[in-house]
Amino acid sequence: MGRLRTGLQVLCPPEEKGIKSALLQDLIKETVDLLVNVEPFLLNINEEVARKGNKTYLLNDFSAFPSVLKNIEQISILEDKLDAQKFKISQQLGLSNLKYITASNEEFLIEVKCNQIKFVPHSWRKISETKQTIRYRSLEIDSLFKELSKLREDLAKDCEAAWLGFLANFNSYYFSHKKAIRNIAILDILLSFVKVARLEGYFRPTVIDSDEVIISIENGRHPIIPLLFTGDDQFVANDTNLKSNEQRCMILSGPNMGGKSCYIRQVALIVIMAHIGSYVPASSATISILDAVYTRMGGRDDLFKGKSMLMTELEEASFIIHKATNHSLVLMDELGHGTSSCDGTSLAIATLHHLLKEVKCLTLFVTHYPAVMALQHKFSGIAQNYHMSFLINDQKDESVKVLTLLYKVTHGSAGCSYGLNVARLANVPLKILTVAGEKADILELWTDTRKHDWQEFKNIWHTHIGLLKDKLERDIKSIVE
Repeated sequence: MGRLRTGLQVLCPPEEKGIKSALLQDLIKETVDLLVNVEPFLLNINEEVARKGNKTYLLNDFSAFPSVLKNIEQISILEDKLDAQKFKISQQLGLSNLKYITASNEEFLIEVKCNQIKFVPHSWRKISETKQTIRYRSLEIDSLFKELSKLREDLAKDCEAAWLGFLANFNSYYFSHKKAIRNIAILDILLSFVKVARLEGYFRPTVIDSDEVIISIENGRHPIIPLLFTGDDQFVANDTNLKSNEQRCMILSGPNMGGKSCYIRQVALIVIMAHIGSYVPASSATISILDAVYTRMGGRDDLFKGKSMLMTELEEASFIIHKATNHSLVLMDELGHGTSSCDGTSLAIATLHHLLKEVKCLTLFVTHYPAVMALQHKFSGIAQNYHMSFLINDQKDESVKVLTLLYKVTHGSAGCSYGLNVARLANVPLKILTVAGEKADILELWTDTRKHDWQEFKNIWHTHIGLLKDKLERDIKSIVE
C-alpha cells in the first residue's frame, strides 16, 4: 500500500501530468489522501520477524507501549548477569572459555565432560547427560533463568496486547483504507482496459440500448486462444449477426474438433467484454445491452451430489429456460448428448423450439442431430443453419475420411460429425478404425434406407388419402343431387 501511494504521488497533481480524465484525476488524488497514514504503520512492522511469525518483536517501535519497553530492559539486565556468571564458572572448572549451550529447549546449560565431574560443585543441578558429557545449572544461573523465563512470559503477553493495540489503531482507518482499495481496484481495471485497447486488432464496440436486440460482430476472435498460438499459426476470425426481429438463432453443426464450442464462447466473451467497457477482439462490433448471458456447455457428472452427466446438463438447461428473456443471449452446446440419440434429439428439439417460440432470445445452439437442424424450415428467417467448414482429403488408402478443418462459420448444416477422424488423430489402432468405418457405412446406409422407405410410405399414404378424399366428395355430391 505504501508503494502504491508513492507511485500515485508521482502523478500528483494529475491535471499537470497530462491526465485529462476527471474520473482518473479524482481517483488518484482521493487515493493519495486516503492512504496518507499507511506509511507509519508499515514502517513500524519488522518484516523479518513477521515472516517468522514471532509477535514478540513484531514492531520496530514500542514507545506507545511502556510495559513492553520495561520488560525488554529487565530482560537485557538479566541476560547481562547470566553472561557475567561465565567468568566465575570458568574459574571453578578450570576452563579458559565457557559457553552456555541449549539442548532439548533447555537454555543456559553448563556442559561438563565426564572426566571433569570432580570439579563440579555439589550444589549444581543436573539437567541432562550423554555418554561423554553432563549438563548442569548452578544455583545462581537457575535463579536468574527462572526470573528470565517469567519476564519473557510477561513480555510475550505485553507484546500480544501491543500488537492488538496496533491493529485496533490501524482498524480505526478501516473505511478510508477500504475506499482506497476500491479506488485502486478501479484504477487497475482501467489500466487493464487501456492495455487491451492498445492490442493489435482490438476495436471499440458500439453498445446500444434499444427494443431490438442486436449482436453484430465482424471478424470476431477469441480473446485468449490466439495468445496460445506461436509462429505462423493464425486464429480464424468469424462474423456473427443476430437480431431479435430477424435471425436470432444460429444452429451450429460441423465436425468434432471443428471449433464450434470455441466460436460460441468467443461470441459470449466479446459480448461480456463490451458490457464491462472493454475494447473487443474484432474489426467492428455493435452489441445491445443484454440482461444476461446464459451458457450450457461441457459434459460432466457430479459425484458428490449423485447426479449423472445428463441430470447436470438438464438442470442447467432448466435454469436457463426459466430465467432467460428476450433480452438474453443463450449458448447451448450439444444438449442431450448424455443419453440415447432418440431422447437426446427430442430434448434438444423441444428446448430449442421453446427458446425460439416462447422466450425469443438470441441463441447459439450447437448440435449434431439432423432433426434439430430441420427446425430451420419451421422457423424460417428466425433460425438459420451454420456449420464449421472443412475439406475432405481424397486419400483412398485411408480407412477413414481425413479432414482439413478450416474453422470458418459457413451457411448450411454439416452432413456428418466425422467422429472417426478424431479417433484417427487420437491414434486409435488402424484395425479398430477399419471396422468402425465399415460399421459406420452400414449404419448410414440403413438409416438412409429407412428414411427412403418412410418417405415412400408418406407419398403413398398422401396419394391414397387424396384419392379417398376425391371419391368421398364425389359420393357426397351424388347423394345431395
